[in-house]
Amino acid sequence: MPGSDIIMGWFTDNGDFILNDYYAEKSTAPIKDPSQDVELIEAEQMDNGFRFVFRRRWDTCDDNDFKIQDDTVRIIWAWSDEIPVDGALPWHAGNRGVQSAFLKHRIGGAFRIPEQ
Repeated sequence: MPGSDIIMGWFTDNGDFILNDYYAEKSTAPIKDPSQDVELIEAEQMDNGFRFVFRRRWDTCDDNDFKIQDDTVRIIWAWSDEIPVDGALPWHAGNRGVQSAFLKHRIGGAFRIPEQ
């Protein structure tokens, strides 16, 4: 995970959705980016989880964010059943994976985490 540009979202116990921009310097907990460069479009809770849609500029001019190019982007994903408490992010305990995608050329669809 070192060098990762991270977008993290979750629903709180009272139903609010939190979306934050993070980055990782080492194999430790991600660091909340001082420049929050993501905007929530929508979020929805479902019986088997949740989904959220966000946007971000291709180039945020933030040293902690990747400039999204026309080539393949390697996406790592993870989830946990726990809600972050007091800024402490929960461990994802094996709920993770990797996928490559063309983010700029994707039309009429979305990146989806495979069902497990």
